[in-house]
Amino acid sequence: MPTYFKSPSPFAKNLPFSEAVQVGNLLYLSGQLGVDESGQVVSGGVQAETKQAMEHIRAILARRGLTFDNVVKCLVMLADMSEWSAMNEVYITFFSKDHLPARSAMGVGSLARGARLEIECIAEIVPKAKTRKSGARLEIECIAEIAPKAKTRKKRTAKKKK
Repeated sequence: MPTYFKSPSPFAKNLPFSEAVQVGNLLYLSGQLGVDESGQVVSGGVQAETKQAMEHIRAILARRGLTFDNVVKCLVMLADMSEWSAMNEVYITFFSKDHLPARSAMGVGSLARGARLEIECIAEIVPKAKTRKSGARLEIECIAEIAPKAKTRKKRTAKKKK
């Protein structure tokens, strides 16, 4: 069953969508614009907007106990694809070099509020470990959680083949 999260921002409270929706272990974030608290696009062009949009994403992730390390996929929509390199210069600073999420970028005719870009993300919610006593114990707990699910899938697959 999905869980819907509304934004605490006064600007966003009347918008017709959730800031994020959790389905299973995935958190789907709505697209973020580079806007200030009043909903106005920040000045400074695509780099300033990218920074602001990514800060909004950081805040949404933090409200759910997540970071950019949990992000597995992003979609960047640009009003002008010639600004792709300038956007990337800022975008890349929010991720560690060994943890770059999958990403798509596309040019669009126009965006809400006259923005230069919009960024949406999908993040994985990793359950907190029950214990951190030893790596071996943690591994056993993870296998114990996964194993029953794997057996169930095999049974279902076997029934379908008959």
